[in-house]
Amino acid sequence: MIRARIPYPQRSNPFDHRGTIAPRGAILWAACVLSLAVLVGCGGVSATQTSTPLKSPVASIDQLPTGTVVAWGYNGGGEMGNGTTTSSTTPVQVSGLTDAKAVATGIYAAYGVRDNGTVWAWGTNKFGELGNGTTTGSTTPVQVSGLTDAKAVAGGSGTGYAVRGNGTVWAWGSNINGQLGNGTQTHTGSIIPVKVSGLTGATTVAGGLYTGFALRGNGTVWAWGSNTNGQLGNGTTTGSTTPVQVSGLTGVTAIAGGFYGGSALRGDGTVWTWGNNFAGRLGNGATTDSTTPVQVSGLTGVTAIAVGQETGYAISK
Repeated sequence: MIRARIPYPQRSNPFDHRGTIAPRGAILWAACVLSLAVLVGCGGVSATQTSTPLKSPVASIDQLPTGTVVAWGYNGGGEMGNGTTTSSTTPVQVSGLTDAKAVATGIYAAYGVRDNGTVWAWGTNKFGELGNGTTTGSTTPVQVSGLTDAKAVAGGSGTGYAVRGNGTVWAWGSNINGQLGNGTQTHTGSIIPVKVSGLTGATTVAGGLYTGFALRGNGTVWAWGSNTNGQLGNGTTTGSTTPVQVSGLTGVTAIAGGFYGGSALRGDGTVWTWGNNFAGRLGNGATTDSTTPVQVSGLTGVTAIAVGQETGYAISK
């Protein structure tokens, strides 16, 4: 499979994705280029919903009700979701999301899941990454078509992902490297969600730059899309337009996707990584790419993981 790069404007540190789902009250590591999104959980405190900058970030966020989403940083494509394209050095409230239970971001787009299972998106939409049947960007959240029972969401490079209540995975947006996972590879992609082929029992998803990842309830990890650096983790560098199993991983409880690789947390508290190893991203004491998972050195008792562009993170007990 030929890897084709999506022609987004070049910026320093263009982080692609972060996260699938987070409990209320937790900060989701969600970098949308240079923008960050946070899901607020404040124990049901009542407050008027606005989309104006918060004058005192810490104090004001504490006064917002559970389910509010706030964002800050770069906003050239409306990634902050507050009806403007003005960047902000302090948090602003994403318009209209008053009962969100999860947030995630891709490049220049962001996603939220509401309590009723619908998925909402905002930001740029060049490849249909908002999933609303158009390619028109939006500075405020718009509903992703046809998803009414989502339990997890993630973003990649121009592509969005969601897990539905029945354990199936759906994708929309760019498909330039087969990252929709439906057996096709097209430049046009899909402006509405399509079903990722062959995946059942999924519990969460993650997005890499041109690759999708899913965790199944049986603890196995599956990947699809670009594989130039071994990011599918199946021992090859051959891309796949349908999910393939990441080799040797069982008992996985969480996953994360980076630019050209994946990471997994196992139930025993160890962390495993695969794909590109620029600057030691795999954390195994080397800088050589790996097409199969390798264990991150010296980490035990880990409870959560996240991945940046070429950097990994973990929380230990």
